[in-house]
Amino acid sequence: RLSANLRAMRSRRPPAAFLSASRKYIAIGAIDNIVGFELGRCYGAGMVAADVTDALRWPSQDCFEDHSLYEAVVSHAELRSRVAEADELLYVHRRHASNVTAPHRKDMWQGVLPLQLAGPSATAAPERVRAMLQRHA
Repeated sequence: RLSANLRAMRSRRPPAAFLSASRKYIAIGAIDNIVGFELGRCYGAGMVAADVTDALRWPSQDCFEDHSLYEAVVSHAELRSRVAEADELLYVHRRHASNVTAPHRKDMWQGVLPLQLAGPSATAAPERVRAMLQRHA
């Protein structure tokens, strides 16, 4: 997967500096219990080129650090045109009661949309995750 992500970054012109998954899948409890997806960028699902860490410095944070980095990248004159998304990246956010972001949600299901709304690639995501977990068990 690392090689595929590097190819995805290098194939863009100019090469991507910040690559993220195009969809965030939501699992409740267990990582293989995908119940839906959430709209919006997947800041923590992808890769950041060394160009970003060379050009930007940011403080250590407990919450929303990926979003803060993304905002810094899209505000940067040279890096903003190098933000890309990839459908093939699979990002699963496991929600549970002790998530750092839990206090910012009304409940575990807030913002979760049915997989069917996103089409066949989304409805196939639970099986892709299960297969990946079995390969790496």
